Amino acid sequence: MTPVTWRIPTFAGRDAGHGRRKHGPGRVAHKPDQKELLTVLTLTDSAVQVIRTVTSQPELSPQTGLRIATQSEPEQAGTLALAVAEGPQAGDEVVEEQGARVYLEPDAASILDEMTLDASVDEQGDVTFRLADKSV
Repeated sequence: MTPVTWRIPTFAGRDAGHGRRKHGPGRVAHKPDQKELLTVLTLTDSAVQVIRTVTSQPELSPQTGLRIATQSEPEQAGTLALAVAEGPQAGDEVVEEQGARVYLEPDAASILDEMTLDASVDEQGDVTFRLADKSV
């Protein structure tokens, strides 16, 4: 099975890695032994529904979620990729909200700090994900 990847733009000038973190929905633990839960990314109800639909297929592992990672190729700098993943990779932050799991690669987690992920499905069944600052 080939992973499905959606590309979403990042925001130029974002203060990656230096945003405020506070308690609330979309909590993550940076390390398994870390007790404090930190907010990195909030999911809208639409995003939760789409993620659960995409990741709850019978042939997929119960730990399946969406993984968001930065692109390493120079021509794709500043781009994030979303892909269905069977589980988190080493170092990933895990956001779980209402049964929807999102795995954030560390650099992507810094970019997405204090942001909200929304999703919509068009008439053809194509999924679009959008990012917005929580303050918007």
